[in-house]
Amino acid sequence: MSDDAARFTAMYETCRQRVWTYAVSRAGRQVADEVVSETFTVAWRRIGDIPQPPLP
Repeated sequence: MSDDAARFTAMYETCRQRVWTYAVSRAGRQVADEVVSETFTVAWRRIGDIPQPPLP
């Protein structure tokens, strides 16, 4: 596994629930999964731009 893939996997496992919870609070359960999917798609594309730690 590449360093980027390992970093992304760790970030996803650590942050997915928090991102989903935020999406539910703002947009509702019906779209939360889609918001999470799109969020992490963009995160993968821009993995080099993501700070450490990825969430405040």
